[in-house]
Amino acid sequence: MGWNRSLERQLMDISKHIKFGSHWAPASLCVFAALLGCGRLSLGSYGTATDNGAAAGSDSPGPLGTGGSLGASGHGSASGGVAAPSHPAAGAEQGGSASGFGGESNVTIQGGGGGMGASGGMGGTSGGMGASGGMGGTSGGMGASAGMGASSAGATLGAGGEAGEGGSAGEPSGGGAATGRASCRGLAATCGVSKADDCCAALDVPGGKFVLGAGSMAPANATVSDFRLDKYEVTVNRFRSFLAHYDDWRAGHNPTPGTGANPHVGGSGWQSAWDSELAPSASELQARIVACDDTPFSTLQVVEPPNEPRLAMNCLTWYDAAAFCAWDGARLPSELEWEYAATGGGRTSPYPWGATGPSQAYANYGCYFSLNRDQYDPARPPCPFVAGVRALGAGYWGQLDLAGSMGEWVFDEPHHYPSLCNDCAYGGAALQRGLRGGTWVGDSGAMFATSRMSMNAKGRNFFQGVRCATSQGSTCATSCDSNANCNEADGAVTCTCREGFIGDGHSCKRPSSCAELHLARPELPNGRYFLTAKDSSSSVEFLASCEMTVDGGGWTLVLNQDETFDPTTLGDDSCVSSPCTSLAYSRLPLESDLLLDFNSTPIEADQFSARALIRRVHPAALGKTIRELFTTGQFFIDREDNSNVSVSVPSGLTCSQSLPQDLAEVLCQSCATGQSCNAPVMVFGDNDPGCPMESYRFAIGAAYSYSEPWDNCAGWPQDPGYGGGDYYPKNVRIWVR
Repeated sequence: MGWNRSLERQLMDISKHIKFGSHWAPASLCVFAALLGCGRLSLGSYGTATDNGAAAGSDSPGPLGTGGSLGASGHGSASGGVAAPSHPAAGAEQGGSASGFGGESNVTIQGGGGGMGASGGMGGTSGGMGASGGMGGTSGGMGASAGMGASSAGATLGAGGEAGEGGSAGEPSGGGAATGRASCRGLAATCGVSKADDCCAALDVPGGKFVLGAGSMAPANATVSDFRLDKYEVTVNRFRSFLAHYDDWRAGHNPTPGTGANPHVGGSGWQSAWDSELAPSASELQARIVACDDTPFSTLQVVEPPNEPRLAMNCLTWYDAAAFCAWDGARLPSELEWEYAATGGGRTSPYPWGATGPSQAYANYGCYFSLNRDQYDPARPPCPFVAGVRALGAGYWGQLDLAGSMGEWVFDEPHHYPSLCNDCAYGGAALQRGLRGGTWVGDSGAMFATSRMSMNAKGRNFFQGVRCATSQGSTCATSCDSNANCNEADGAVTCTCREGFIGDGHSCKRPSSCAELHLARPELPNGRYFLTAKDSSSSVEFLASCEMTVDGGGWTLVLNQDETFDPTTLGDDSCVSSPCTSLAYSRLPLESDLLLDFNSTPIEADQFSARALIRRVHPAALGKTIRELFTTGQFFIDREDNSNVSVSVPSGLTCSQSLPQDLAEVLCQSCATGQSCNAPVMVFGDNDPGCPMESYRFAIGAAYSYSEPWDNCAGWPQDPGYGGGDYYPKNVRIWVR
């Protein structure tokens, strides 16, 4: 289908806020192409089947037997008690891909609901898995005897009728722990298939180890502490409670700094710099949500079905979501926690519910709509947004709507994760924040539990919602640092800094370099680790690649670039795959040694033609960043006799065969100890006087000696007009320590 140009501008206004993860399984939204030219989606009113399914029970030769009572909440980890597909005699099967849900009272599932009738058949009070957990509790599941002509408790066979094959669904994994959360005080329990579950139910997620971003280009071995994750996405009714208390809460100078912190993540609480992102009053907040940055609708203003309290809340900024959770005695989950829950700690794959492909029975997704407000009724949502009614889609620990429905804000910015991730989270100052769960506008490819996307934290959109988390119990003794693990045995408390931190456990900090990390934690392998770099005015945390094995280890990756490299750049906070420039380029001083890799093509892992190790570089270069060396002068690097240079090349080749001409002259000559000889020396920030372009400076060049320049225009990165021959390699990777 081609673009509908009349809607293209609105489309761009929405999609420009979306940023997709590039190194994990990509978040796949329906790119709205299928939505264009569709016209307005015609939905039946709530409580009726639409054109996608036959009227509930319309083909039955007699009335259905009365459904048995719902199972009491159990506490097992498996989804349970879900109604099975209907008997053909009880109406059209699946009814628009909503198999197993029946009419569900006054809620239409994607135009479905046809087929099973009101509660679908085999009533009774004795099915299920028992109170100890499992599939729905003491009375849900397959009831006894109904539909066989005999009378059973709770089921009377209609004359000549055939009952459906399954009973009504029990609540998956039970109702969860009573939370006492502010947003549910005074509210009736209306959530779930039963419409009787606590909308603030929070389910335990036992901690453990798993692979974060499994199958991506940059997976991480991760450890997660115990936490609780809400069973349901935040509903409209819960958010209305927030609005009712908002003005008084804000008048008390809330949220206070540090509120809503994850006790395992230092600095993860509310920051006063975010106060300006919150609306000044409840009425203004409501107006902003209803406007929803001019996207078609907000669930806060939906009026049909009347007074439906269970609609998932949308149109929230990241700041709204963080403030709500903080007010509610909770916090935003980290992206690590969210993915751990969505994948069942690696047990469920590739979807939160397991291996079965997505359908409307599992997740609310692929909901097509009109972007044209003239064709849209803002009082009716384009598809059903009732939270927690797709019991088949429950995750391993029982959370519902982890795929589809609303995208759920998480604490983190989009970022590569360190190779070892122990309760890690990344919450810097960037405006992008993670949004997990695929969303109702996503296609089936967005339903993967590992799919990532990010959006502008200040933006509002009709698929942005939230689910809150809380931490379980005491996480560490007060004498331990917030970035330490603690163990108590025989009355003695032991504090140990978590992976990626250094210190004695009572005080833990990020290292400033891979060398500092390696010195403190020599057992750590090669990988990505967070560092904290300082300059004259500030410090910043960034992710760096560390080489921990070559020549004693402790190398920090500075850059991995090609001939398009701009030496004036500052670098960024993540440099994993080429071409990239780490923030270490402008923040981390050269203290001792350089490791340089060269190749004619992009360098990945150990794929390079030659590696030069330069120990104890020229004293004038020490204490300066590589950026300073490249841009502020002419700095010699190696000794004139090359006695501090060693070059390794692939087996079977010589040094001069592995490097371009000029660089080979610089690095491949060696002088015997005590011999009086000079080899050309490497120069950073080379500005040869013999070059006609007097202002042109190469990042890497050469001189014949400390006193004799090399009068030509060759260097790295190559200039299109000069030095275009095979004098220097196209690709260079630099490590420092």
